[in-house]
Amino acid sequence: MTYLVMECHYGYAIVLDTQGRYLKVANRNYLVGQQVTDVIPFEAPKKQINTRRWANIGAFAACLCMVVSLWLVMLLPFGTVRLQINPDVLLTVNRLNFVIKAEGLNEDGKALLQGFDYHRMKLPQVSDALADRATAEGYLTEDGVILVTVSCRNEQWQAETEAALVAELRQHMNDTVTVAPNAESHQQWADDDWDDDWDGDDDDDWDDDWDDDDWDD
Repeated sequence: MTYLVMECHYGYAIVLDTQGRYLKVANRNYLVGQQVTDVIPFEAPKKQINTRRWANIGAFAACLCMVVSLWLVMLLPFGTVRLQINPDVLLTVNRLNFVIKAEGLNEDGKALLQGFDYHRMKLPQVSDALADRATAEGYLTEDGVILVTVSCRNEQWQAETEAALVAELRQHMNDTVTVAPNAESHQQWADDDWDDDWDGDDDDDWDDDWDDDDWDD
């Protein structure tokens, strides 16, 4: 077998054999880079490090982190949107603007949400659908009013989402009703307690088991 001298030290040398193994051998006046065929091993050959295995482990860990991050983004509440039409409805949205919870704040609001599946729907879709349902069920008529309150710790997201949602509803309703932000109730819904109401008791879906305070700990 042929060996390639990789390192030379006082009394010993490190060589690489043709199977990719490193061996500690007696230094018989070797030079780095020299090829030799007759060596005297000091110890059993070291196994070649499986770099592909470690690369696969690293790739798996990266994918796992990505999945966990996506799970957190999808499930964790990021802000709330309150629609006051007479039915009073509170929508909870995640960072991707998907509605992950909807609850009626009064009896009409609960009735409006009865049988309404908001899952996998973004906020503009849900708000338009609720406005249509309110119209069809007689809650919202011409010259009616929709008050919008967006709350979030991220003030930029709050302002941008509120402006976009008001514009969306006005266009969707063809300006037949008044759609406006309800600034008076911002403080009520923007304080640190709004997320403490996360009880998950409004339906039997995956969010039923959501723990009140775990998401923001």
